Amino acid sequence: MQISRLIQKDIINHLQPNKVVVIYGPRRVGKTTLIQEINKKFFNKTLF
Repeated sequence: MQISRLIQKDIINHLQPNKVVVIYGPRRVGKTTLIQEINKKFFNKTLF
């Protein structure tokens, strides 16, 4: 089940070469899932 997130567009807009985007928040709110969804759409690589 995919949930639409408003923050996803903001993260995508801030992605730039040689820059870091920090995602933080409480446990178990979907931070890793959000990054995995963005990764699948644009990069298809895993970086942790």
